[in-house]
Amino acid sequence: TEEMGRSLAKEIGAADYVENSALNGYRLKEVFDRAIRVVLSPNSVQSKKKKGGSRSSEKPVHLPPVLPKGIPAPWIEIQTSIFSSDLRKLLNNEELSDVVFLVERQEIFSHKFVLCCA
Repeated sequence: TEEMGRSLAKEIGAADYVENSALNGYRLKEVFDRAIRVVLSPNSVQSKKKKGGSRSSEKPVHLPPVLPKGIPAPWIEIQTSIFSSDLRKLLNNEELSDVVFLVERQEIFSHKFVLCCA
């Protein structure tokens, strides 16, 4: 429930709580908007925690991730997909079919998998 969510958020010290659903997109934009506001806010929970144990008053500089010099990025070989050609083999193939339609005295072979996707 929302009450349980708010209670847990308070217990773990979360900056905010938003009831949402990633499945149907309900209030998803609001979640990201609030998260951005919390991170960029000078009064955020993170900055309050840092002030207690921080020895330096300077703000940390955030740098983009970088590979160390001399180490090349990994090369990834991507094989060409044969999914569509394999799927076509299921259509009108007597050997691979498990469903047969009779249309105007003509047999049309298919597969349950193809029917499920249609």
